[in-house]
Amino acid sequence: MSVSLDDIRRDIDAADDAIVPLLVKRMELAAKTGEYKAARGLPVHDPARERAVIGRLTAGMDERTAACVEAVYQTLFGCSRSVQEELRKG
Repeated sequence: MSVSLDDIRRDIDAADDAIVPLLVKRMELAAKTGEYKAARGLPVHDPARERAVIGRLTAGMDERTAACVEAVYQTLFGCSRSVQEELRKG
């Protein structure tokens, strides 16, 4: 029995439905991180942390998938930095 495109898209929709609440949680945690950093005079941008996260997440992945994960996380990092910078402006 073959799988239809609609079946595959339903699975993609289910994956998206699972991802979005995690993204919301990540942004909430980014705000907490920003508050912590602001209170202690720490910089918003931490390139070493970002490299470590990407390295941990992409370890053992094929090159194409790793590149996609890195691209997504670069966007997430940018969003996180924006949230943290907004907190500093008040």
